[in-house]
Amino acid sequence: MKQLFTFFIFIISTLGAFANDKYIGNPTWDTFMKDQLLLDVNGSSVSHDVLRGKYVGFYFSASWCGPCKKFTKKLIEFRNRHSDKFEFVLVSLDANRQAKTDYFASSKLRYMYGQSKNENFVLLKSHMKSVKIPSVILFNPDRKFITDVAQKYIVTYPNDLEKWFGK
Repeated sequence: MKQLFTFFIFIISTLGAFANDKYIGNPTWDTFMKDQLLLDVNGSSVSHDVLRGKYVGFYFSASWCGPCKKFTKKLIEFRNRHSDKFEFVLVSLDANRQAKTDYFASSKLRYMYGQSKNENFVLLKSHMKSVKIPSVILFNPDRKFITDVAQKYIVTYPNDLEKWFGK
């Protein structure tokens, strides 16, 4: 409980620094993937090449987050429906390795980001005004930043990709 309280105090104290910005500069692909492990469901490191040619969303989530559990189901449905175009990488904010591993296995996502919880949180808050989960930061197939609110598109327009990209 003390750990959870400390975590929330940390979140509250960091939000003020970003009060006037939606995000601090557009994140780049290298911000997330340079020198980082990409893990599969077996915990094995896989090449970043498995993500080539697709829109890639970094999904910030945690096993203890109720809204995340609901959104994960929608995310998996969306990914399965559009698997030729989209892939998502779990960026877990769980505190310990076992919780992270268990959540990844139950999520039905294919890939997990290989950093620790604290590094993931710093990564998320460095780019966003408010640190809320679930959150999806999306890159296009050319590795250019698109949006830090892809979760809203997934929920609002799960079958109408034209509304995502204004075509």
